[in-house]
Amino acid sequence: MKKFSFMIILLAVLLIPLKIKARSDIITVTLNKCVDGDTARYIYNDARMKVRFLGINTMELKSDNNYAKIAADYTCESLTNAKEIKLEFDPKSDEKDKYNRYLAWVFVDNTLLESDLVEKGYAEVKYIYDDYKYVDDLY
Repeated sequence: MKKFSFMIILLAVLLIPLKIKARSDIITVTLNKCVDGDTARYIYNDARMKVRFLGINTMELKSDNNYAKIAADYTCESLTNAKEIKLEFDPKSDEKDKYNRYLAWVFVDNTLLESDLVEKGYAEVKYIYDDYKYVDDLY
């Protein structure tokens, strides 16, 4: 009976989606893992979430391009050394991309990480499909 109860609880946890109250919510998260220059995994309310940074693109690590590693290293260093990481969900953006990653603006110690990556030349402004909140900051 204990094994059956555990399986039901596990199944329920896996099927319950991460609850974000509103599309414009700002949540404080903990870094779980750096993925690359424009994607990371976080923990929020004991749940893991994969997040694609909204409005930018960096080179893929698989591309064998040195800039891809530089961007990934910078992002990881910024996130790892942050005192606080906040994600803001833009009401004009889709909640998730086609790879089931959440789409969000990423703030590291109150600085918009996407803007920082673009300013340093590690990312390009991309995938702007509406009048997103911080697009002007990126340009």
